Formats: sequence, structure tokens, C-alpha cells
Amino acid sequence: MRRSSTHKTHPRRGWLAPILALVLFVVLGLLALVLDRLWLDMAQTEAEVVAETSALAAARELASDDTLRIPNPGPENYIERATLAAINVAAMNSVVGQSFTLDPNQGDILFGSNLQADDDGEVRFVESIYEARSVRVLAQRTRTRRNPVALFFGGLTRLPAGDVAAMAEATLDNHIVGLQTIGGARIPALPMAILAYAPMGSTAATWNNQIELRRGGDRYRYDPLSQLVEAGSDGIPEIMLTPAMYGAPPAGSNMRLFCIQKQPDSTQFEDQIRLGWSEQHLEHRDGRILMTQGPELFKSVQSIRSDGLTALKEIIGQCRVVMLFQEEWAAGNDGWGQIQSAGMVAGRVMAVIERQGQSPQIVFQPAVLATRSAMVLTDLDAPATTSSTAAPASTVGNTSSTTTQPGLKLVVPANKYLYQLKLTQ
Repeated sequence: MRRSSTHKTHPRRGWLAPILALVLFVVLGLLALVLDRLWLDMAQTEAEVVAETSALAAARELASDDTLRIPNPGPENYIERATLAAINVAAMNSVVGQSFTLDPNQGDILFGSNLQADDDGEVRFVESIYEARSVRVLAQRTRTRRNPVALFFGGLTRLPAGDVAAMAEATLDNHIVGLQTIGGARIPALPMAILAYAPMGSTAATWNNQIELRRGGDRYRYDPLSQLVEAGSDGIPEIMLTPAMYGAPPAGSNMRLFCIQKQPDSTQFEDQIRLGWSEQHLEHRDGRILMTQGPELFKSVQSIRSDGLTALKEIIGQCRVVMLFQEEWAAGNDGWGQIQSAGMVAGRVMAVIERQGQSPQIVFQPAVLATRSAMVLTDLDAPATTSSTAAPASTVGNTSSTTTQPGLKLVVPANKYLYQLKLTQ
């Protein structure tokens, strides 16, 4: 009985080894496929990051301060700088451990505009360097480009390399209807308003006179590489802002600090100068400030304290949104007056000059700001509720254009100082 039982187990042992080997081979093959798939997925994600960051960097260069200079360097200069920005940002990123290279000669970087076709109404990307408002970046590592992603188990799966490709598009739009906080980030704004036009009999310097008519001085320049302000001209005029001395009448003053909150609070000025507007500052406005309802009244003060001047010195060179104002009502017994908004522009504090016994002076230069905080008409939650005749309070320095939506037609000025920058693909 024992011998018979022993003889029957030998065939089982003989068949078990090849079956286990086959199962192990299949499992290892499937594991290799899974690992290589995860590797390619990671490469795809990193390629998408390269495309998106490069497109945003290039689009931002299309909205540079050069558009405000005379003479204007022209579109070829913008395109060259934007191309270099995309290439440099891509090189700072990597795909599966290797620095990425964009090649504009192979169509990796395209400039143009998204235009609505007359025949079918579809929006199409039209390639052109003239008045380009969109940038498309193609980040690819493929076998046809001879830079595929090498796989770990190519010998086992007979797939030595795989392909990944990602396309992103960043677009600028300067038909601005307001500002909003996004993802908890602060709006890059200053609680500062600049006189747009001089009232009758006033000799105060105004935005229109000094900036739009280019009668202001040109003593400072901003270096975007070092992000520092230097002495010297740059072809962009400046306006000298003169707040009233604390406790003194505002004769000749052409700027105000204004309160964006529901209740006037001068203690917030220094924080807003340093960091901008937060969700808490705009809580009563649902985190946004809109210009679609025409001029708006804001509580304001005519002077700036020493703490405010110190805060302004700390942000010299930073590009911020500021308000323009036209009408003003004198301060009451509580020290607060009122101003009427006249549009929004952007610029930089270039210098803060303090002199004993005299009003301080703030040198302010216009600039171009591209930010995702800027709102366009399509960002409104319920545009149909907006008055069809409403328009921003001022078109100082702007060219009017018409934006149309079903049931709504608004004339939205093209703001040459403020752009919305966002990914559109």
C-alpha cells in the first residue's frame, strides 16, 4: 500500500514546477505592464505641468510693460521674449527625471488668437504674432521626436519606450469687468485711488494729464530680471502722487486711501498695502468687486500715516491694481469722506519721498498686470441680471469694444493696464 501511494505522487511533482513557472511569468509580466503604465502616467502628468506652466509664462510676456513704451518695440519683440520665457520655464521642469526642451521650430510653441467663426459660431485658434492673445504649448516625448519615455521592463514586454504628449493653451483678455479672490489668494491691489481728471480750478496732477497725455516725468525704471527699481528713464511716464499731510487740508492732493470693507476701518490699510485684498475684506461682496454697475462710492481718507508710507516702501516695484476717482465729497466729523470710482488701472510704486514739514510724495508708474484675479464678462454668475446699459465708470486709456451674450449686450472697455490670464485648454 505504501509503495503504490509513493509512485502516484511523482507525476504531480513533475507537473507542478512548470505550472508555477508559467504563473510566475504571467504575474511578473502583468506587474511589469502595471509599473510601466504607472511610469507613463507619471510622465504624462509631468508633461501636462510643463505645457501649462510654459504657456502661462509665455502669455504673461505678451502683456508686458513694453506695450506702454514709446517707441513701442513691436510684436516681434514680444514674441521673442514670450518664446524664451516658455523655453526657460520648460527647462526648469522635468519629465521622468530629465529636463524638458521645447522646440519652437517644430511647432511646440504657437501664438495667435481665439476667434469666433462667422459661418458656424465656433471659436477657432488662428495662428498669428500680431495682436496675439493666446499661446499654445505642445510638450511631447515620442518616438517620432526621438525622445520617448524609456520603460523599465522593455525586454520583458517588448515595449522599450512609450509616448506622452500634452497640449495647453493660455489666453489673455483685457475686457475687465471686475476683480475676485480665487482659492483664498489675495487680489494684488492697493487701497489707493488716483485723481483721474482735475476738477475746475485745480492744479493737481491727474492720471489723464500725466499718464495718458504722457506729460509726467520719467526718472525711474523697473528691471524685471532683478525685480528692482533703478534711477533712469524707460519710456513710461510717471505721476507724482501727493497725499495730504495728516491733519492738514488736501490742497493740491491727488490721491486718497479708500475702504473696500463694509465698515470703514483705517487699521486695515497697512495690511492691504503689503498683501492686497483678502476674502475677508470682500466678504460682503461675495469675494469680488465689480465695475458693471457704473460708478461706486467709497469711504476715503485724504492723508496717509507714517505706517502706510512704510508699507508702501516695502512694496516698491510690485505691480498692483489701483482705483481712479473723479468726484469727491469732503470728510465729515468722523474724518471719512467719499470718492466716486472712475475705473481701475495698474502700476508700481517707484519711490516714496519724505521731506520734513512737507507732504510726502509717491512716484507711481503705470504697468501691465496679468492676473487670474481679473474678471471678464463670462465670469459673472448671472450675467442676465446685469443692466444692459451698464458700463465701467471710465474709459481712461481704454479702447471700447462690445461683448455680446444671449439677452445681454455690454460695452466693456479694453483695459490696457489690466489683463485676465488663465488656461483655456
